[in-house]
Amino acid sequence: MIEQSLRTIILDDSTLSGLLAAGGVYPSFLPQGKATPCIVYQFEGPMPPLTAGGVHTVERYTVTLKVFSETYGPTRDISKALVTLLNGLSTTQGSTVIVSSRVLNVFSDYEDTLEMHTAIIDLSIHATE
Repeated sequence: MIEQSLRTIILDDSTLSGLLAAGGVYPSFLPQGKATPCIVYQFEGPMPPLTAGGVHTVERYTVTLKVFSETYGPTRDISKALVTLLNGLSTTQGSTVIVSSRVLNVFSDYEDTLEMHTAIIDLSIHATE
């Protein structure tokens, strides 16, 4: 499953694992009481498949990654590490083949309600499962 593959890729990265709280990658929303800094991811897709004359279908996913931290420094460092890891990524993770990925946008913000610094990273992934 592409969602689990992306989570594994992030957690297996030595730079990111050193910056994140233990197991700090969550689907959909930030669970209450979880340690920060952490990442929350949301998937949109798959979009209509792309075919290139073969039997494998490449599907496009849009992913939003949101970094949460109580201070700005870790938010910035994790964002940079995510962009370095994911922009241009091509790999196989289990039965998922990520053909390509591209960072589309990075936006920094502050969540008044949560009192946390955030970064939002929009990513496009082309993959087969």
